[in-house]
Amino acid sequence: MFWRGVSHGRATRFVVCSLLAASTLVAGSTLGVRSSEAAVRRSGAPAAGPTDAAAERPVAGESAADTLGRLTWALMATRLAAVAAFVVALVLLRRLRRQTATIRHQLESEKALADQFHELFANASDMVYTLDLDGRLTSLNKAGEDLIGRSISEHGGLSMVDLVAPASLESAGRMLLHVVHGGVPVKGELELRARRGTRAIVEVTERLIHRDGRPVGVQGIARDVTARRRVEDELRRAREAAEAANRSKSEFLANMSHEIRTPMNGIVGMTELTLDTRVTPEQREYLVTVKSCAESLLRLLDDVLDLSRIEAGKLELQPVDFGLRDALQPILRVFEPRAARSGLRFECTVAPEVPERLVGDPARLRQVLVNLLGNAVKFTPQGRVQLEVTLVSAGDKGAQVRFSVLDTGIGIPVDKQVAVFDPFSQADPSTNVRFGGTGLGLSISSRLVTMMGGQLEVESEPGKGSRFSFTAGFGPSAATAQAAGETGPDEHAPDAPAPPNSMPLRILLAEDNAVNQRLTERLLEKRGHKVIVVGDGEQAIAAVDRERFDLVLMDVQMPGINGYDATAAIRVLEQGTGRRTPIVAITAHAISGDRERCIEAGMDAYISKPVRAYELYAAIETLARRRTSAARVDTGLRAETARAPVDEPRPPAVIVPPGPH
Repeated sequence: MFWRGVSHGRATRFVVCSLLAASTLVAGSTLGVRSSEAAVRRSGAPAAGPTDAAAERPVAGESAADTLGRLTWALMATRLAAVAAFVVALVLLRRLRRQTATIRHQLESEKALADQFHELFANASDMVYTLDLDGRLTSLNKAGEDLIGRSISEHGGLSMVDLVAPASLESAGRMLLHVVHGGVPVKGELELRARRGTRAIVEVTERLIHRDGRPVGVQGIARDVTARRRVEDELRRAREAAEAANRSKSEFLANMSHEIRTPMNGIVGMTELTLDTRVTPEQREYLVTVKSCAESLLRLLDDVLDLSRIEAGKLELQPVDFGLRDALQPILRVFEPRAARSGLRFECTVAPEVPERLVGDPARLRQVLVNLLGNAVKFTPQGRVQLEVTLVSAGDKGAQVRFSVLDTGIGIPVDKQVAVFDPFSQADPSTNVRFGGTGLGLSISSRLVTMMGGQLEVESEPGKGSRFSFTAGFGPSAATAQAAGETGPDEHAPDAPAPPNSMPLRILLAEDNAVNQRLTERLLEKRGHKVIVVGDGEQAIAAVDRERFDLVLMDVQMPGINGYDATAAIRVLEQGTGRRTPIVAITAHAISGDRERCIEAGMDAYISKPVRAYELYAAIETLARRRTSAARVDTGLRAETARAPVDEPRPPAVIVPPGPH
């Protein structure tokens, strides 16, 4: 421990002096002893030795031999002391050399670290700098000089004010204050004055530097993120442009849907009206062909719209409580005669354990099944087509039901079974010429099944047939028994018979297209309804304000005041009157969100063009029954009020407006 506190120079001097003293002591003792021995031999008396002062005064009676023995022991002790001193000196010298090597190694390591730090400082790709507590630059590496275009050696006294752009001065000052007074590292983003008058965006991290326990400055690292920010801005602009393009596409599809559906509404409707008249067999054949072609075009339009909505993520399932077997009946009524005309045997089996009622989207389920059965009938020249419905699992949270469509048709090669689910793709291009089709049906069906929580699968062998199957998840039904068909009109369901007519109604039709005016008016008159026709929303508002109607059919897209605004104005007129006229929206858009927008505007039902007679009649009859039920409740309340005694206090009359509650 003593040696660790001795400096290198003092230790060296101590070792040298110890060695010299020991050598002198040994040499003096040796000379003295030899002189004494010589004197004794000459005089026969003891001689005085240098090792003992008392020897100069010989003790009485001490012989020369005793004196010589004592001197010999003294000489031996001196030699031992000298040897010990020499050994200690050697040990100290060895330790000195080790300590010197350790110190030299530490100094070299510190120098290497310092060189490494300076190399990193000089060659770092990020800007590394130090500031004094007043914000003046005290050091700056080469990357920083390249970034700002100035050298600290050439421009002494630079501060952060000289480097930071005006837009970031406040942020830079706030960061410096937080570091100096808060004592914790601070991160932020600044804009610097870069070389040649440009601007650079940097991410900055600053921390406080301490020396002997006192803050002496600030060390910072700034990373240039200008290129990254530029890329991010370009990506943001590209995303905004893509979103704008997507909106434009949606608007284009909506407009095209309207422009195509409006004339198709007239073609299909007038064809149906003509088929109800007396026509020759040849004329009926022509009219049926026209109707079939028009419906094929509409199905293609629906497929394109559905695919667009799915790709845009705007198509959502609309779960309702429905009867599964009731939902399958319209499909069977269509495909049984179609299969019979093709010479095929059509079968449908539903396992008894499949629940009677479920919660799901029956419209989309029918769309998938109609597509699969349509393909099976189309690609099966002979044999059979079968629909199987089985229960996979059932519990408190719902049921998993498996649907399978089997046929004995032409089949699909193994290497084509994946491609058939791609848009606009078919197993064999020649089938498009032979059987027709666009190749959208399976792609849309596969995505709809995925939305239902399943996966559409295919098992097929060329020449033997195919099996398309999927499992769909449904929620548990809260209803025990409901009338069939309460799921409402469905644009994906095959034609169904019109419901029976309840009573003639007074109906206002707001439609700007003359062909559609005539078509809808004729369809309503055939059911015994009285129709008043107006050409725009402003006329519809005035008509409702002038007289009462049992129901309003409102076209959504009209010149001037559109159907949404006209409905909102009518609801304002009805406030405080105790009445609510049912309003049915008629739109040619058929775009996702139209139905919700119609309901939010105050409309009670929604049908899309082309208007099919059974859909129109079903919507009118549903609202008429609802209105009748509300009127009965209102009449009963008024009767109870009339029977109440005059002298008894009576609660205020309750008026239940017609419409959904």
